Amino acid sequence: MRPVLRAVAGTLLLAAFGYLGGVGMTSLFPTPVQTKFYSADVRLNLVPDSTVRFPTVLGDVDIEFTGPMPAPGIVVEPQLRKDVTDAFVGAAPSPDTFRPSADELEDAARAGLTGLAWRFLVGFGVVAGALLAARAAWRHPIGSLGSAAGAVTIALLVPSLAGFVTYRENNIGQVRTTSLLTLARNDTSLLSDLERRTSQSSRYITSVLALSDALQSKYSPQAGSAPTALRVLFVSDIHGSNQYALLRDIVTTEKVDAVVDSGDLINFGSVQEAETSRIFDSIASLGVPYLFVRGNHDATSATDTALLDRLSRIPNVTLLQRNPELYQKVSMAGVSFGGFNDQRFYGDDDPRDPKIQVGARTSFIDTWKARDEALPDVVISHEPAATDEGFPDRSLLISGHTHKPARDNNHMTVGTFTGGGLFGATLAGTAEKGTEVFTQAYSFDIAEFDTSCSLATMRRYTFTGILQGRPELESTSVLAGRQFVPAAKDRTCGGSKDPLISAVRAGP
Repeated sequence: MRPVLRAVAGTLLLAAFGYLGGVGMTSLFPTPVQTKFYSADVRLNLVPDSTVRFPTVLGDVDIEFTGPMPAPGIVVEPQLRKDVTDAFVGAAPSPDTFRPSADELEDAARAGLTGLAWRFLVGFGVVAGALLAARAAWRHPIGSLGSAAGAVTIALLVPSLAGFVTYRENNIGQVRTTSLLTLARNDTSLLSDLERRTSQSSRYITSVLALSDALQSKYSPQAGSAPTALRVLFVSDIHGSNQYALLRDIVTTEKVDAVVDSGDLINFGSVQEAETSRIFDSIASLGVPYLFVRGNHDATSATDTALLDRLSRIPNVTLLQRNPELYQKVSMAGVSFGGFNDQRFYGDDDPRDPKIQVGARTSFIDTWKARDEALPDVVISHEPAATDEGFPDRSLLISGHTHKPARDNNHMTVGTFTGGGLFGATLAGTAEKGTEVFTQAYSFDIAEFDTSCSLATMRRYTFTGILQGRPELESTSVLAGRQFVPAAKDRTCGGSKDPLISAVRAGP
């Protein structure tokens, strides 16, 4: 009897390890599928919960099936394809534009299931074969064959049978959505009413700013007694969400003299996307200078300048790097600004190697030195890694990209004023330093420079719920400028706040 029990136990263990190997193979090498506007990676879930799960940055869609036996879960991780930019040409696209047809979904499902099946088989074979080879080398080669037959039956036929009888349309028990997708499904006016919601939020935020300003004027840290020479609003990662009505109110309420945008104005590198949401008209209506560097979502290739070309036609916009050979230095009330564009672009597979930024950083620094120009008081890049080294402590270094406000000495990472646009969703409380994450927190920062040209204070405001029309002040903070950069010496700032723009050309 004991040999039989050992054989059964061995077969079950082999089946279990083979199953793990098969599922692992589908995760290591997920099955790619696609429709016109979407691509997806398909893999098996280790838990047999009879659920097909679609995780997105807006929330999850879970399709739960009922059946006589539990089937392995399936995870489909969808992404937008670059072809989505074509939909923004002409009139504003409706949600139906992006809806996959029944045939597209059927073809994708068939390709996904086929890919999962052979990947699972390969993974099972690798693990089971390795275990059997080890057992055969040790002893019982005949027993190994028996265990293999039993393990194949359990680990392959059982899940296959469960999937066959469970994943049928008439077995769909429930479809659940989470996070912002639930809000969007329950409130179909979410997109069309965005301007009204922003306008309503604007009144709330304006009143909060007034109260906050009064409290901070009395209790906030002060760098000295010198009057304010310049107030600058830092924003980043607009991502196609036109909430400039709110931005205009902040500019007025906070008496802002200039707006500095560290990139990712749009999502897919398509100028038409911003035209459709009237972002360019809104920037022009701010009434103050708007300084800009390009982010990794602002182009479709390394040589694409369409967004920069369009922004250059807006009177109050200054591009801090017009092209690879031309930087622009902007001085306002004696405070100088400069910056450089991201080397990356939408669709470059999101490489996270910080070395990508070395060339842009080196070119910027070398150009300034070659022209005997002191590096600006404020240097703007898109990604934090771009200003990791080579800059003096006296320069305030501004970046965005991570959607997560942070500070490291004189390097300040700006949060996203629009919560990452319509694609913002909280995915993780912590993230690898310098990587792009998604968040629904809205934040902006206001810097005050005094007449000694020193950074006096840095104010940070964080809100939530603006997109939903239910804004809440999450936090405010005021830091003395000396915590960022040392006080300036033997300088005087003030006077005209009109931007004085000078070219700083690369090359001989």
